Amino acid sequence: MCCGTLLPPGMLALGHFATKLKKKGATDMTMNGHRNKAIWIGVAVGAAVGVGVALSRRKRDPWSTAKAAAGRVASRTGDISEATKDIVERIQTIYEEGRKVVEDASELWEHGRKLVRV
Repeated sequence: MCCGTLLPPGMLALGHFATKLKKKGATDMTMNGHRNKAIWIGVAVGAAVGVGVALSRRKRDPWSTAKAAAGRVASRTGDISEATKDIVERIQTIYEEGRKVVEDASELWEHGRKLVRV
């Protein structure tokens, strides 16, 4: 307390320094206000992301999942039939080649038995 004036706490009675401290305090409050806004914006964004993730991963009715799978299969029946046709042709080729190998093996077996008897 100087010269009979009451100053608010934190202010010095040093002339122009008091005004500087007062201005500095005002800017500190403004900076804190901006920080608070940034924190609240971050909290809001985090909450929005959390809600979005929760909604995207919620459990659905089993029948709706089955209907969706059936719809996906039905929309690709042409692709599935072409792939199945290719697979059947390949299996048929493999079967025929395997049958030829078995016939050749049986002929070799018979030839080997004839050689052993002689």
